[in-house]
Amino acid sequence: MSKKVLISNFLSLSVLQVFSYALPLLTLPYLVKVLTPSYYGLISFSQSIAVFLFIIVDFGFNFSAVRQIASYQNNIKKLIEIFSSVMLIKTILLLFSFFLLVLIITIFQKFEENKYVYFLSFLYVVGQAYFPSWFFQGIEKMKFITFINVCIKISFTLLIFIFVKTEQDFYLVPIFNGIGFCIAAIVAIYIIRLKFKISFEFQKIKTILVYFFDSWKYFLSNISVNLYSNANTFFLGLVTTNTIVGYYSMAEQLYKAMVAFFGPISTALYPYMTRTKDISLYRKILLYIFVLCFFILMGLLYLDDFILTLFYRIEINILVIRLFDLFSFLFIIATISCMLGYPFLGALGYVEEANNSIIFGAVLHMISILFLYVTYSISPINIMIATLITEIFILVYRVFYSYKLVYKERF
Repeated sequence: MSKKVLISNFLSLSVLQVFSYALPLLTLPYLVKVLTPSYYGLISFSQSIAVFLFIIVDFGFNFSAVRQIASYQNNIKKLIEIFSSVMLIKTILLLFSFFLLVLIITIFQKFEENKYVYFLSFLYVVGQAYFPSWFFQGIEKMKFITFINVCIKISFTLLIFIFVKTEQDFYLVPIFNGIGFCIAAIVAIYIIRLKFKISFEFQKIKTILVYFFDSWKYFLSNISVNLYSNANTFFLGLVTTNTIVGYYSMAEQLYKAMVAFFGPISTALYPYMTRTKDISLYRKILLYIFVLCFFILMGLLYLDDFILTLFYRIEINILVIRLFDLFSFLFIIATISCMLGYPFLGALGYVEEANNSIIFGAVLHMISILFLYVTYSISPINIMIATLITEIFILVYRVFYSYKLVYKERF
């Protein structure tokens, strides 16, 4: 029965990931062509800030709340307590993140110039903050958020093609994106109330603090991940031009789509492995993923120029091709590393080791970025090399502890 639930959630998440990345991949070449790499770079830069603010608001509940919900699936009273506490904490953090955005825009002239774009991008943070994907993941009912997200993604795609006609329409992109997530959050909360009889109830401060501190270790890991992934776009935006950011984002978005292809496996495995500790099944899945990733990597390196030209249908700058090749190597490293993280080490009780790999990796990455900054060497290629070094470190760290803490003890 439990394996049927795993397969069902995997299929639901697969459908969600296909639409979450296939539809944006339809709009991506259109936006690059209509908005030009410069305005597309501005949108990417503003979205990187929004993602960073969302990491603060999410506060690691995408892991801690999933674990809590999965442990009390049949306890309505406990589910109400968890749901209410998480929503209240997120509301407080949302207000804090908005204040932080206002502060950044006020202090730095670079942000003041296009401040309305950053405020519009904050709609994404609001929608994502209240979208309770962690609840549905915890109770292993992913079909609900799949349906909601697919509808929103289709609507967003249609709106882009209908209304974005010139580069002056670039502000519509964060508007459509943010409003879509806000509507999705409202619908999801309504389903939770109607279908699962879960509604918001004020909780004692002591109870709220328990969930806050329980999620703290996951927050450190999440914000560390952001420092060497989404923050790359942020640092490039601070030092280089919007056009350079646009070139970087053109390669990065294809990389994210490739990584997302395996996302449903990792996401579905986490609650399943938390309950069953089925290492035998996990080892088979990991082997299949590694073999598939290897063949994908070979194809990407051989057909890089052809793939980019076919996809974007414009003359591809050599910088984009070089970045795409580096992202292809990053793809296989990051995918295997992700599978060894929370779906394995975290689910088996070694959360600290999974978190530390990310935190230490983030420290290493920040040292690399600061070195590039003080030596006036920040560029897309150099940042990518630093990211590769960071991901290799995280992978080696997780492989070492997987063997030391799990396989050495059990086999």
